[in-house]
Order: sequence, then C-alpha cells, then structure tokens
Amino acid sequence: MKSTYLLIGLLTLSMSAIAEVKIEAPWIRSTQPGQQVAGGYMTITSDTEKQLVGGVSALAEAVEVHEMRMQGDIMKMRRLDKITIKPGEPLVLKPGGYHLMLTNIRKQMKDGDHVPITLKFANTDGTESQIYVVVPVKDPGSDSHQNHNH
Repeated sequence: MKSTYLLIGLLTLSMSAIAEVKIEAPWIRSTQPGQQVAGGYMTITSDTEKQLVGGVSALAEAVEVHEMRMQGDIMKMRRLDKITIKPGEPLVLKPGGYHLMLTNIRKQMKDGDHVPITLKFANTDGTESQIYVVVPVKDPGSDSHQNHNH
C-alpha cells in the first residue's frame, strides 16, 4: 500500500507543476490502412506565454506543428518550428488551420483508439516543459466539420 500512496503523491506533484497549461477536446483523425500521416487537434490554454514546438509519440516517427492556409485559391500546408500561446488566448488546433501532424505512423489509427503524445513547449525563460496526453482517435465522417485530408 505504501508504494500506491507514494505513486499518487508523485502524480499529484507532477500535475500541479503543469497546471498552468490546459488541453481541451483533443482528438486525432482516424487513418486508412497504409496511411503514413494523421492530424491532431485540440485547444491549448496557458497561464504564461510559451511556444508549442511539437511532441513525441511511440506511434509516430515525429509529431510536428503544421499550418494550413489559403494562398490565393490553393490550400497550402507547411511545417512550423513553433506556435506562440499567449495568456488568455487559446491556441485552437483544428482542421484547415494550425494542427499537429503525426508522421510515419506505425499503425492504423482507428475510431475509438487512443494515442499517447508528449507535447513539448518552450518557455520564455529558455526552459522546456512537456505534457503527456492520451488522445482519442475519431472517425472523420462522424463530424461534418472534420473534412480535412492530408
């Protein structure tokens, strides 16, 4: 029993250390067999200014920050080094805008699966921080707002 209480105590300490960042409504788009990339979406808020610089996952070679935007009549996607999160201004990662790109995924991601991701942040004081999130996979056909393919 002592080890159980110790583990809970460490988990509580860990959670309070990252309490300034909140992740809401995370989801990853389900993939087709053989598909090599998947988009990740969520809303991130922070009590302090910081930059989202990417992440890592055991299920992907890389977790990158990407942007989609219209350039004339063409939708273009590009990798970003970072996205700044300002206090009181939620960063919304969504289809057709800023999003996470999981590349060289190691298995098909099906509706109902969960993907562990460690998000990486750069703080204004030069330090880095991380948040571990288990993100549900959703079928893009389940919501008409999710018609975004890579």
